Amino acid sequence: MEWVCSRCGERHEGLPDLAYDAPDYWAQLTEEERAQSVLEEDLCRVRSVEGSFLYVRGVLELPILEADELFAFGVWGSLSERSFERFVQLFDDPRRVDEPPYFSWLSNSLGGYPDTLNLRASLQVRALDLRPAVVLEPAPHPLSVDQREGITLERARALVEPALHPSG
Repeated sequence: MEWVCSRCGERHEGLPDLAYDAPDYWAQLTEEERAQSVLEEDLCRVRSVEGSFLYVRGVLELPILEADELFAFGVWGSLSERSFERFVQLFDDPRRVDEPPYFSWLSNSLGGYPDTLNLRASLQVRALDLRPAVVLEPAPHPLSVDQREGITLERARALVEPALHPSG
């Protein structure tokens, strides 16, 4: 799918997914707290003065109405200690697809939406080559509505363009 960027006028092939390198809370940690915490590609363990927090990287997908495609955000979701340990235990196990969803809180503020931090979600483990799906609980929040009902290609472009051109 080809599209023209309204900011730079260039033609682009396909829409890039938008990904967050860490849960938002990571940026608030002191140097000492970061030294006690671990941020990996798919897992994050935070130890701070406020307590311990556990996160898993997942994918929040929005159907694009005019195309048989998905627009995705690479996001982080928090898990309870029990769910996190179970997730880690099954990380390389093909049977993990049989796991029921884990309750999660969305742990990133996504551009283009009102505050998304701590939206209620479930984290559904998928096949070994896929990150878990982050599925928001049905709610009137625009992101939850977009995930359930889909977005237009124009809306997807509006979400992508600021990330491609952050200063303009």
